[in-house]
Amino acid sequence: MGKRADLLPVGGNPLEDVAHIDEQRRGVMAAGAWYPETELREMIAYDP
Repeated sequence: MGKRADLLPVGGNPLEDVAHIDEQRRGVMAAGAWYPETELREMIAYDP
């Protein structure tokens, strides 16, 4: 217990087609925080 994992849930099997990682990403769990795909796209597009 007390272990933390980074996750990248996708909608397809990346072993069948590695493009599923980019095309069907649902979000990312990193450092104990969930970042939904919509928020990730906003973070990438952010240009101060």
